[in-house]
Amino acid sequence: MRPKRKKLKPLHIAIAIALWVAMVGYILMYTKRIDGPIVLTILMSGAFIGVAIYNNSKKKSP
Repeated sequence: MRPKRKKLKPLHIAIAIALWVAMVGYILMYTKRIDGPIVLTILMSGAFIGVAIYNNSKKKSP
């Protein structure tokens, strides 16, 4: 049985979003052309962050 995870604090959510934005900015600045795999990488990473934040927002406070 998995241990219950604590609800993320707003600061942790903000840091996760800021790191994702920095990663996307880094990818877009240093790529020569934007093609399918780059777009797919950005969308998948955004989905991972978005799902984690969405699931966290649905949790009830203890």
